[in-house]
Amino acid sequence: NQGRERPKSDNGKAAIAEWELYDLVDDPAETMNLSDRFPDEVSAMKQRLQAWISSCAASDRGADY
Repeated sequence: NQGRERPKSDNGKAAIAEWELYDLVDDPAETMNLSDRFPDEVSAMKQRLQAWISSCAASDRGADY
């Protein structure tokens, strides 16, 4: 996944075109996307990312200062 540009959404923010999940121990070159085999993990990953994005937005507004 290295070297690819991030797709942009209409609002100019980075968009995820396709979710990817790799076993970096057994597949360090990221050749086998496991997202279809582990949908629960992908869902949890999406939720954690959204929580982090919300946290960053709150920090940007000064919520934790």
